[in-house]
Amino acid sequence: MFTAIATTLILAVLYVVCNFLYKRTNDYKNRLLTIHDYLEGVPCNLQMATFGSTYSKFAFNNYKELGLNGFNFSIDAEALQSDKRLLEQYAHHLAPGCIVVFCLAACISCCKEEETVVLNQWNYYSLLADNRLPEVLKGSLRKRLDYLLPLRLKNIKLLWRVIHDKRRLHDVTEKWGDYYTPEQAALNMKVLTGCWTKMFKLNDLKEVNLSDENKCRIEGNIQNLKEMADFCKERGWRPVVVIPPMSRLLNGYFSKGFLDATLRRVTDEVCKETDMKVYDYMNAETFQDDISLFVDGGFRMSKYGSLKFMRRFIADLNKDGMEINNKLMGLRQ
Repeated sequence: MFTAIATTLILAVLYVVCNFLYKRTNDYKNRLLTIHDYLEGVPCNLQMATFGSTYSKFAFNNYKELGLNGFNFSIDAEALQSDKRLLEQYAHHLAPGCIVVFCLAACISCCKEEETVVLNQWNYYSLLADNRLPEVLKGSLRKRLDYLLPLRLKNIKLLWRVIHDKRRLHDVTEKWGDYYTPEQAALNMKVLTGCWTKMFKLNDLKEVNLSDENKCRIEGNIQNLKEMADFCKERGWRPVVVIPPMSRLLNGYFSKGFLDATLRRVTDEVCKETDMKVYDYMNAETFQDDISLFVDGGFRMSKYGSLKFMRRFIADLNKDGMEINNKLMGLRQ
């Protein structure tokens, strides 16, 4: 009996030590690449803050390079309800008059938080206080243990990284190749849109007769965006909506009817009630045919693409009288 207990304790301690060692590796740290800037420390007195999902993480990826006191709070596979949690959690980092960017893309209106947070749950456990966690994470002991102790029998080979580690990545664009051919870019967009249609239970991205489930999700996201806009205005911030650029390869998968029923339904209704301005670059001609502006050929912007886009956006802000502390950066596009 005593021997069995002692053996169990030794194995348990060994398991915890192995997890501790693995969490010190670059391989594990690369899993947290999306929140790398968070872990380095969120600056205070921010003049601009961006909230959104994957597309936003890549599109607004040059705050430091532009010398702007801003921060990109975007996380991969992020729902609007999770954006709201992060906005409330980090509100004390935003300065009076801060420009708050809600970056939206085509399918975000059909996104449901419960389905997205479990795709990268370790990010939310790292960033959110327990009382702000989504219920699907807050109430799950298994998911919390997965975060605290990432090694399992099914992935025990990851322990090899303690001895033979990977290269440390410092930017989300480093996960992608240096260049894609037009053929590979087209294939990337086909795979990407296939994932979206499966996730949101759509036949394609052209249909206009949406399911009751998707209609319900759209209504919920309209409410989420309204609440975030009101939250900003109560604090004297300046919220805007931005729809980032996509390539012609990707835009070809969407019909006007689908976009009107989803993305633009959300922006039109919310902005009508809140007076938020919409900056729509989805079909901006400058970004349509140059695949070097995207690391995947049409959706996730490259560092160069982000720089070009952010300068364009900041120039547009300046024209509308929303000047920020480095307005001259918008003059070079």
